[in-house]
Amino acid sequence: MPNQFRSIPLRDWVRFSSGRLAGESFHLLQKSFLKLQSQSFLEVHRLMEEKLFRLPDYGNDEISESELTEKIQEALLEVREICLNMSRRTAEWFEEMEKKLRQSWQEKKQKLEWEIQYAGAGILPKSCFRLEKLKRFIRRKEITLQSEQKVWHNFFLGEWSEWRKDLQLQLLRFQTIRATEKLKAELKITVEATLIPQFQYLASAVESALSNLEKEVDSSKAKTILIRTKRNLLKRLREKELPSLMDRLIDTRFDVSLKSYQETIKSNFSKVDKRQSVFRIHDSRSDLPRYSIDTVPFADLMQEEVLQGFINAFQEIVSEIHKMVEQIFRDTSEIDQIIEYNLEGSINLIGQESGEKALETGLEGLRRGINQIEDIQGYLAEKSQSIINALQVAADDLILKVKDLGDAQKVLELRLRWARSRAKKRARQILRQFITGLNRLIPLILEKSKILAQRLSREYGRLRKVTGLGSSSSESPAAYISYLVRAEKRLKSLPYIYQQLFRIEPLTDRHFFAGRESELKKLAQIWSDFNEGLLSRVAISGEKGSGRSTLVYFFKKQLASDIFINELLISRPIEMEAELLDIINQHFKNQPFESLEKYCDFLNEKQERCLLIVENVQYLLKKTMTGFQILNHFIKFLAKLSTNVFVLVTINDYSWRYLMQTQQFHRNFDQHIGLVPLSVEDTESIILKRHRISGFELHFLNPEQTVQARKLKQLASYEKQQEFIRQYFFHQLQDLCQGNITSAIFLWQSAISEVSRETISIRPELRYDSSFLHNLDTDELFLLTAIIQHEKISSESLSEVLMIAAEKTELKLRQLMSMKVVAKMGDDYLVHPLAYRALLRILKTKNFLH
Repeated sequence: MPNQFRSIPLRDWVRFSSGRLAGESFHLLQKSFLKLQSQSFLEVHRLMEEKLFRLPDYGNDEISESELTEKIQEALLEVREICLNMSRRTAEWFEEMEKKLRQSWQEKKQKLEWEIQYAGAGILPKSCFRLEKLKRFIRRKEITLQSEQKVWHNFFLGEWSEWRKDLQLQLLRFQTIRATEKLKAELKITVEATLIPQFQYLASAVESALSNLEKEVDSSKAKTILIRTKRNLLKRLREKELPSLMDRLIDTRFDVSLKSYQETIKSNFSKVDKRQSVFRIHDSRSDLPRYSIDTVPFADLMQEEVLQGFINAFQEIVSEIHKMVEQIFRDTSEIDQIIEYNLEGSINLIGQESGEKALETGLEGLRRGINQIEDIQGYLAEKSQSIINALQVAADDLILKVKDLGDAQKVLELRLRWARSRAKKRARQILRQFITGLNRLIPLILEKSKILAQRLSREYGRLRKVTGLGSSSSESPAAYISYLVRAEKRLKSLPYIYQQLFRIEPLTDRHFFAGRESELKKLAQIWSDFNEGLLSRVAISGEKGSGRSTLVYFFKKQLASDIFINELLISRPIEMEAELLDIINQHFKNQPFESLEKYCDFLNEKQERCLLIVENVQYLLKKTMTGFQILNHFIKFLAKLSTNVFVLVTINDYSWRYLMQTQQFHRNFDQHIGLVPLSVEDTESIILKRHRISGFELHFLNPEQTVQARKLKQLASYEKQQEFIRQYFFHQLQDLCQGNITSAIFLWQSAISEVSRETISIRPELRYDSSFLHNLDTDELFLLTAIIQHEKISSESLSEVLMIAAEKTELKLRQLMSMKVVAKMGDDYLVHPLAYRALLRILKTKNFLH
């Protein structure tokens, strides 16, 4: 008899053997069932990922909507089949486990039959088969089973969380697709069904007028024909076609659709779970799964790393739509003006050219108007399709990023990148604070350095002159003169309508007004204060060509028609009170005034409020011992005016500064508006507005400079190349003219290289050598300073101001005229627009002007 069975009581042996057999069987059943179910769930999950979560990408042209729907239905049928298979396999598992248990019990039965012949002596003491040992065995099995259940439970929770995440991402993809397709359809319908037909109606109206004008053969009645065509066409455009088109543009409501789309996308993203569990390790092939789960801030990652990039791209699209609408508004509003200016130009041409030539000019103007409409229509179609394509690309990128979030590894990489991004953002914030502090210090350092450099430069120049080591003047004005002669010749050959649009004179058309809106608003506020009882004496100062007269004109135009306005335009220097009275009496020929006092009494006796405008007060000044008499009379006249008179004067900026320092001139005024130079954007706007009204296309030639040409080659499209050259040109223009519109207009016209029937070509380089101006002697610089301060002045007055002989003054003026530095207007001399800005820099550098 084996020793281990000699002392086993029968009851303990039965209890131990049966309990152990039941525990092992139950544990085997539980473990096998968990593995079966986990494998089934994982199989369904993998199938869902392969069939539903990995559908063809949105925007794929190779698959249609019906094919995509068919693939979704096939995937759902496969998932359903897997679920049915799970049910069948579970039933089969129960049958198989029953067989295994029967076989296991059969094997145990043989062992028990062998053991039972030795067990059963009840009087024997308990040995290794006692009850406590069985309980410990059962307890160990229960603990093992609970541990395994916990592992499977957490594993299933992770799977469930990942599956929920995948479902949310898939839903997000389909919601994004649906919202994008809806917005694309709205944009397409708005453009093709609403706006394009309106442009076709507009083109039809101009084509009808063109057809009628082409049928006219009697050139002797050209003026009557052109006037009738202009009147009828403009009436139709302004009363019917253009208002209808503008109403449709206003009713497009692009902003509503765009805002709704953006809010929909944001709302969909906000519904994603804030935190998600992601598998770092995932292995379910063994009896017990091996895994590691990380919890990530999923909503924050989605917002900052996925959605934010899309929002930025979408904002660019919104900006492009706004630019498109603004440009269409602008170009459309100019169509009637293009036609009006061209027909008006052809009418004015009749006195200079034949009627046949005038009719041909009118026909060309109408054709340019039709071309402008077709260009706008083409731009609208092309730009809207480009915007739709950009929206498609942005949506594709968003959907692809959402799809990538189904990959746990990419989510973990995204979390790492997000953490680094936040760290970099904090570092940039600290660096920005440091740079802000440094920027406050740098201007002080630069100012001190500039003063020191100027002192060193002056001392160096003085030593070179004293020692005789200074270089002799070798620069010649020949290149400058040649450039100017060619430019003036080109100006005369420009189309008549172009010459009319770019005349250097104060504006009267509000369409061309730009850059002085804030000053006009300030004048309106001062006028409002004047109506409330405040005393108003306003001085407007600015350089020649800065827009003083234009600002005054548009301020005058916005006042009520019943306001009494007396405008005194001083067009040339005057020295006597009688000359000023002649200007005043031009408005009162029936009852002329004998003195300024009488004119002052006339204004003061008026009961209603009135406006007195005096333009070009600098012409009352002559910098001689007796040259301030007329100016002093004028100041006394201003002092005697009543509070019912609003006084507005304009004056040259350099005369204003001189009088402010010498005569305390500014104390005679309550308000001063100084016209600062126009910005490059304002200069560009003013010039391009005039060009667009001409109806000609604009083409910038390629730059010759190597650096700019190399940058240009990197740009793919013609539009981007033209945009680059345009910016390059206008920044050059701004450097040369420094916001002076008179100089800018002259330089723009001088840059015209070629004029064809429909296109004007511009050379991007503005190259002329004005370095010879640095070699002008002191007498010439004093003479030019006096001309600039007075704006224009006669030779005799200039001789008195400089206190030099008239012959010497005349000689100097002739020399400067031969160098094209000054020009003559009647009996007066003024600085040439091309030399004006370069000369100002030299005079300020040498402290002739401040």
